[in-house]
Amino acid sequence: MIGTMADESTEQQSALTLTAPEAAALKLALKSYITGLRSEIGHTERYEFREELKHERALLERVLRRLGEEPTNNLCTW
Repeated sequence: MIGTMADESTEQQSALTLTAPEAAALKLALKSYITGLRSEIGHTERYEFREELKHERALLERVLRRLGEEPTNNLCTW
């Protein structure tokens, strides 16, 4: 269905080989984007859109973990 989230049970796996600098750049880009998504989720009023953003964030966090990096919380501890 166009415009809806894909059913994860039908997704195919792909392999991607990255050099160390490419992997580092991808991790940095993902972390930056995920941080922006967290902010966007907090400011989104429409429930359906907020849920889509949460799904996207979770998916990208899984990718980041598969790259050997833990997503950051970006929460102040002071």
